[in-house]
Order: sequence, then structure tokens, then C-alpha cells
Amino acid sequence: MLCMYGVYTMEVTTAVVYYIRPLQYDDHVQALELIRSEIYRNPEFFGLGSGSIILISDVNALMAFFDRLLKKNEIFGCYACRTDCLVGVDMTYIHFYNDGPMEMSGGSVAVQNYLKYVKFVQRNLWHGCRSTKKVCILISLGIFLKHEIRCNIEFIENMLILREKYARSCKITFIGQAFSGEEIQEMAEKLKYRDLRPSKVEITTQNAEDYDLGHLRDTDMLPIKLLGATLMTHTHTPIIHTHP
Repeated sequence: MLCMYGVYTMEVTTAVVYYIRPLQYDDHVQALELIRSEIYRNPEFFGLGSGSIILISDVNALMAFFDRLLKKNEIFGCYACRTDCLVGVDMTYIHFYNDGPMEMSGGSVAVQNYLKYVKFVQRNLWHGCRSTKKVCILISLGIFLKHEIRCNIEFIENMLILREKYARSCKITFIGQAFSGEEIQEMAEKLKYRDLRPSKVEITTQNAEDYDLGHLRDTDMLPIKLLGATLMTHTHTPIIHTHP
């Protein structure tokens, strides 16, 4: 089901050009370090509590979880042209209807809090795609970006566009993610991501406990909206510009 791509380029300024391509095996170390830095930047979101009491065993359990996803899925990364340095990772995975919920071994109760969140997203995206005929859907656990480009909406938009093209090429007709922040949510809606049906799914400080996700109240991520996009199947093969 995996597809081979060329390289998608994007020019953010006249001086700096970035490109997106699938991660190679040699890129995994860079990708894991980028993810690790995000865990330490926002430990509460990953269920780890405050920075002063983070357990190394918890971080290692999370890293093992992300490492398995990297090895099992075609993941797209964003690179700076001049240095070929990885600056962003779209942590997507293909989930089949009969796969069941994801599991994570090791770690404390705190790590299981993050797994609750992953399962919550997974369960509601399947419910929101409104079709038992779908064999699989494409889910993203988020786009991890280096600090200097974290607020650059153009990066996120371009990675979402390529994610959609990848899904179409694999004949996947539903993609979804939990989006944090009004600006990013508006950008996703511009790309035809919509509220899940039959009901809107949004995690706020007021209802996080109702979803058994009370640990998210201590983060700066809320409100979080679960949005999905249904893709048409009668599409042409996407054209991807090759980086010279």
C-alpha cells in the first residue's frame, strides 16, 4: 500500500527553500530527536507532568512507541534545502478497521494518559468517517516542528496538502487529526477538514475530564478539535515537483 513519491518543494522566502519527502531509514535518528525535544517542551500534553518530575523511563516508553510507528509507516519529513536538516515530521499512520486500538508497553500511569488520548482520537475518527465499508483510514498524531518554524502556518499547510496526496495515492478515502489552536483549525477547515459527524468532537478545559483526558487541562494545547476530510476516489495521479 505504500507509494513512492518524488519531492515536494516549497519556497517560504526568496532565500530559504524547504522540501518534503518520505523519511529514509537514515533519517529516523533525526526524527526521533525532534520528537523527543517536543516531549520535553510540552511534557504535560504527553501525560508526563511538569518538567522537574519527568521520568526517563516514561520518555523512553514514548520514544519506543514513536520508533515503532516510524518503522511501520511511510512518514513525511520537511527538510531545509541548504543543510538537508530535518525540521518537521508528520507522524501519520495507516490504521485498518480490524487492527484494534494501539497499545504502548512500559512506562507509568502518566504514559498511559497519552495512550488514552491516542485511542480517543482513533476511536472518534473511525466513528466520524461514517462508513463501515472503509478498510483503513490515515491518522496523524500531529506535525512535529523545530522551534524556529513551529508557528509557521505555511509549513503545516504544505504538509497537510502532501498528506492528502499520499492518502489518495494509497486509495485511502478518509484522513483525520486532532488540531490545536484556532489559526491551525481555520487553516485545516480551508483544506476541507470538517467537524466529525454525527457530533462535533472538541476537547476543552471544561469537558476534558468527561473524556477521561483531565491531564490535558494543564497544557496550552486546548481547545483541541478532531477534524476529518473525506477524499474523492476518482482523482488523477498527483504531480509532485522534484527537488533539483
